Amino acid sequence: MRDAFRQHHRPTDIELRALWDACVFVPDASTLLNVYRYADSTRKDLFQILRKLSRRVWIPYQVAQEFYRNRLQVIQEQNKKYIELENQIDGFIKSLEGGNFQKSAFLCVKEIVGVLKPAIAKTKQLVEQQNRQHPDLIHNDVYLEELVEIVGSAIGQEPDQTSLDKLYADAQKRIDKKRPPGYMDTKKPEPDRYGDVLIWFELLERADATKQPTVFVTDDDKEDWWQIVQGEKLGPRPELREEMRKRAGVEFYIYNSARFLEMAGQQLDLSVAKSSVDDAIRVSEELHSNWLSRLKVRRTSRRLEAAKAVFEWLSSEYPDSPILQMGDDLPDFILHTDAGPEGYEMFYHRNAERALQRVQTTINLIKGYKPRIKMRLNLVFVIDDPRSVGLESLVRTLSEGVVSASLPKIVIGTMTYDGKFQVAYTLFHPGT
Repeated sequence: MRDAFRQHHRPTDIELRALWDACVFVPDASTLLNVYRYADSTRKDLFQILRKLSRRVWIPYQVAQEFYRNRLQVIQEQNKKYIELENQIDGFIKSLEGGNFQKSAFLCVKEIVGVLKPAIAKTKQLVEQQNRQHPDLIHNDVYLEELVEIVGSAIGQEPDQTSLDKLYADAQKRIDKKRPPGYMDTKKPEPDRYGDVLIWFELLERADATKQPTVFVTDDDKEDWWQIVQGEKLGPRPELREEMRKRAGVEFYIYNSARFLEMAGQQLDLSVAKSSVDDAIRVSEELHSNWLSRLKVRRTSRRLEAAKAVFEWLSSEYPDSPILQMGDDLPDFILHTDAGPEGYEMFYHRNAERALQRVQTTINLIKGYKPRIKMRLNLVFVIDDPRSVGLESLVRTLSEGVVSASLPKIVIGTMTYDGKFQVAYTLFHPGT
């Protein structure tokens, strides 16, 4: 049974030992770029591991391209941290001197600031000194030279334009089917959305040609690479291990950078400091936090675009009726008809599966608010992904909701690629 469904089982210790002895190690762009984010000791530990494995380190062409595309930006981000820290220190003093603390009858803020200022001046001198000691990597990138020496010519081949066009088309088919990896990047513009799929194609092709197992090292923690259960990454997606085995007959495994450092110390008999593993975890968490912040901004932006699209749809459906957009109030839109005001509350979801998970909570919320609203209330569900699966299941569930919440109408639609709201289903209460 284990042999038939190997992709669903974690490798045993013996299998891991054999994997490390035979595999090629493939760091992705996030791992390579972390060289600029790590503390010196962590970077030294990573370099000693890569040097030990140098004959078995290989870089897909897509990874190398992403690395070079983002290298200078990451270097500049690290340089800016010194300025950001100084600004935060200055901001702290200003908040003490000009904040609400000054209004206290018992706090002598001036005296406190007087004690802090000499220490802060010394701290700023230390920050400036460390900034001067920071290597000028833009003009003399010693880390890049070390990476180049380790990797040598062990990179994938650049595809010609004809091949690239076919790869893009094949990648889009996988994304449409939500076949990992890559479907989590569907919101990226073309051709950036295809990056992970192109990497995967290169991994499959090399493994098929060499019959060598692959260990992929990445700090991309999205679900289209990892099997995630209740927030815990259990290992690579079983579909990826299965596809690699069917295509090339070899094993495929994934580590994040921190786990790779830890495992390398054990498997290669190298001294890897625990502080290096902790630093790699810190960097990964910081990157994930930044990614979540950017994602929240993008989602807020998309919800605003969806609200605009729904407003335009209502305006086209009811051209003779004034429409008010209510901002944060419920409902989102009020349509003034001859029969009186009619409300439309919009619920935006990335995909139908997400909407389905929250539909009962949504209906219960509306049931609670409905008695307070002195008008007919309709719901509009906006599904961002027009290819989203599960739309029919959502419709079936909402068919029950339109009755249980005594709603006149529920409209379900998707966002088109040109930013329009397109109605897919309209559910009416049997009594209307």
